[in-house]
Amino acid sequence: MSYPFGCSEKSPTISEWTEVFRGIYTVPDSSRLPQDFWMAVMAHLSVIGEAIRRTDHKALLKAAAHTFCWMCSYVAKCNESVDSVFHIKNDLSRLISLKFPNICGHCRQPRCVCDAVDMDQQEDKAAKYDELLYHEKHMKWSAYSVGDWLKTFWNIYSGRIHLQTMESLGFHLLEEAGEEAKAVRQLVQFSGIMKADVEGVDQEFLDRLSDIHTLVPEYRKCIDGLKDKYKVKTQKELKNLISPDSEESQVNRARLVMAKMDFVIELADTFSWLCAVLLKRLENVHRNNPDDIDNNRIEVELQALYSFDMTEKIGRCYACEQPQCKCVFFPQTSK
Repeated sequence: MSYPFGCSEKSPTISEWTEVFRGIYTVPDSSRLPQDFWMAVMAHLSVIGEAIRRTDHKALLKAAAHTFCWMCSYVAKCNESVDSVFHIKNDLSRLISLKFPNICGHCRQPRCVCDAVDMDQQEDKAAKYDELLYHEKHMKWSAYSVGDWLKTFWNIYSGRIHLQTMESLGFHLLEEAGEEAKAVRQLVQFSGIMKADVEGVDQEFLDRLSDIHTLVPEYRKCIDGLKDKYKVKTQKELKNLISPDSEESQVNRARLVMAKMDFVIELADTFSWLCAVLLKRLENVHRNNPDDIDNNRIEVELQALYSFDMTEKIGRCYACEQPQCKCVFFPQTSK
């Protein structure tokens, strides 16, 4: 089914939105850690869950806009992070494109043909990242707006979205956000690895993990090396053999690479399920009141909530309404 919801005219790209949010929140964001941003994402996603339960469509759209803002700022913070474990060079749109390069990240078809029941029962859902990376190189991801991603996910998953309830989609969204939180927790636990004198973990190694084009081959190298060593075939078998109390350098390098890959992939999955919730909302509006579509677009909500000026490409804090946030906070960060 072709995308039936039209689009917002002159919608900013995700990269442009990231710069808008950077301009508004540079000062308060400077004292925040990457994990602080994802905590904020989770807080707004909980509002989406409540809005779904209450059938409060206005609250859902507003919370989705806040969620998107924090996701953009989360990646921007990791782009700038001096913590090499969290550092990533790619922007949000490119990270999404690795898992969803105009095809399903699992069956790798332009229109998903995955068996939903079978997928849900699989514990080893690792995608073929080498193949996905090949497809990603042919995408014009830098020009993608939120609306472009909505169209992409509709083209791939419209059949799935149509069959699922809003509640089911919301549960999946919260589940994926929790998986990203697990990846963040793992990276926090590895943040001091450079001081631990682990063989093979140096700045050059961490730099290779900071870009998807070198992360994917490094992931394959580490995983294949351990599979050969332990004579196992699947990712599930390998995870069962990798012990967190191991002092073996090869194991700890692999644990870090797997955590960084999870950081990228679960972020992309969270964004995809956020889009699925928004698409379900648009589908419901299109069926019941098609003239109200524009009032249910996240792009319209973003522009209103953050007072976005299309000409100047600047916005304002939704709370203090200043072009550079003046809200008062008292964070304490360790030096």
